[in-house]
Amino acid sequence: MDEETFVKSIFQYEFLQENGEIDQKEASARIKNAFRSYLYNANCKQKGLETKSVKLLATKVIIQAVGRICSTNLKSKNIYIYADNAISNWIDPSVIEGNIYNNEFLALIRKMKLNNQTNDNSEMKVRAELLSIRANKFINKMLPDKRALYFWDEGKREQWKKLRNLVMKHPTFGDEINDIEDSFVAKQFYIKLPQKTNAYYYSQSADYNDITISSVNNNLLYLTVSEQSARLGKILSFDGMKDYFKRNEFATEFKPNNYIMSPPMFNNIYKGALGEAVGWYLFKTYVGIALEEIEEPEIFELFDYRIPNTDIYVDFKHWVGSNNEVDNNEIILKKISTKGHSCGSRCVIIANILSDRFFEPRRTSVDGIQIIKCPSLLIDRGESVELNTKSFQMIRTCINEFSNKDK
Repeated sequence: MDEETFVKSIFQYEFLQENGEIDQKEASARIKNAFRSYLYNANCKQKGLETKSVKLLATKVIIQAVGRICSTNLKSKNIYIYADNAISNWIDPSVIEGNIYNNEFLALIRKMKLNNQTNDNSEMKVRAELLSIRANKFINKMLPDKRALYFWDEGKREQWKKLRNLVMKHPTFGDEINDIEDSFVAKQFYIKLPQKTNAYYYSQSADYNDITISSVNNNLLYLTVSEQSARLGKILSFDGMKDYFKRNEFATEFKPNNYIMSPPMFNNIYKGALGEAVGWYLFKTYVGIALEEIEEPEIFELFDYRIPNTDIYVDFKHWVGSNNEVDNNEIILKKISTKGHSCGSRCVIIANILSDRFFEPRRTSVDGIQIIKCPSLLIDRGESVELNTKSFQMIRTCINEFSNKDK
């Protein structure tokens, strides 16, 4: 492969990927083969791509070839075109809509068994998956470099807050996405599916760097982006919660719309923001404390909130079902302790928002940091959602103890 062909190949594969016609795996494999052919003169034959853009190019060549029949003033009365039926795989019949072509090409279209209808839904699916992978990489780039003295600069902190506020108010978007101030940001994180929707299925691996998306369940995609997956309805059924959401203009449902959060946006931004909002309300209502946001760049996002005028920090979780992973996991407990020392804390409260049954709150000490483990603040009883009073009793006890004790 010469240099010109090599460069053209890379450009073409990148274009097809950006256009949603091939996925990331296909583009990567073909680009690697192009490098092998160029650098090592290897004979890396690749199967032709039957994508829309490739078919349109092939259709253009066929139109030009047939059109040469008309470039004469002495056309025969009978015109015969011999064509292998395999050509039907490379013709896009949609080009004839609203356009004028010579009769010979139109006759070819009618006679051939065209089986190459392009699948716009498939292309949209590929674009959605590519956007999701890129959204995940963007989110990860926002996270701090732990080698730096100050982890979060002001720009990243504001961007992070803006994203969390955006998803809490707009888990889905209609056409108004073009009118809002954050439309550019939203279009980098929200996917567009074939029909208006408020839910879809997906699978992921490699920490959201490999994502498959579908608007229908095919038994292989077991995860969903939906208000049911976020358990939003359950949370809002708790006394006073829906009014609190409405006062803050948070969404109380996922409305069917053109755009919906990508999987990384849903799991890494929305669920975290949802847990923080619910936790703040519960502390304000049942502990009588308005939690304080953490603004210091060196400890921003190590925990969610701080108890005002204390060194007590709070982290809210939104685990699925009865997940109680912090209880006996030494690695997680050690990580919490390390973060506590970074904040100059003596006590850290780790509180899961909602569980499907009662869990006893626990208290432990790790490297001099008291860790209050509350596997549930709310309990889903099926018919209703109720407060876990024992969790709040332990939280009040620890706040009183560490608020009144000299450092």
